[in-house]
Amino acid sequence: MNNQLLLVQTKNNICTLTLNRPEKKNSLSLELIDRLRSTLEEMAEDDSVRAVILRGSGDKAFCSGFDIGSLPTQSKGDADQRLKSLDKVESLFQGLICFPYPVIAMLNGFAFGLGCELAICCDIRIGAEDIRMGVPPAKLGMVYPWTGLQRFIQNIGLQSTKEMFFTGRTYTGRRIKELGLVDYLVPGDELEEFTYGWLKKLPGTHRWR
Repeated sequence: MNNQLLLVQTKNNICTLTLNRPEKKNSLSLELIDRLRSTLEEMAEDDSVRAVILRGSGDKAFCSGFDIGSLPTQSKGDADQRLKSLDKVESLFQGLICFPYPVIAMLNGFAFGLGCELAICCDIRIGAEDIRMGVPPAKLGMVYPWTGLQRFIQNIGLQSTKEMFFTGRTYTGRRIKELGLVDYLVPGDELEEFTYGWLKKLPGTHRWR
């Protein structure tokens, strides 16, 4: 069994990053967040990489969200650590947003909570037709970080963000695209071919940012 949290594969100037926690539905643990953030920082300085594809391991989940079990919950010191964890998440998201080359989210399975926001931080989102997406804090009685709300508003608009966060619904099919959560929906068995083919058609290889 492969125990690497993040799989990195580079071919033809395209780097594929695979969240590799299938037993945890590819949820974001603190260790995986650190690994993904540091890998992006290294690749930002490597001009041999001209595009990144982010995906989840297997065919069930892109990312199920934040692994709450990786957070301490008991003492005041633990509360401080929780705040630091939020900073790590924000640092990862900023690394994706500011990455100098295109970052494509290849949504090979469901994306919930921070997993959905992870996809939103990518430049282009391509999903399989049977994926599910949503942000469920409203159903859990939790308050979502303001920075995340702003990010959704910037990417999918105020009205779509209101619907998602007020209802906490899980979205499927065409409604995912109507909300602006994905740019393309394709049959699952065509997802990889479509995603890599889309990247190969890009006219330039210059730094975007």
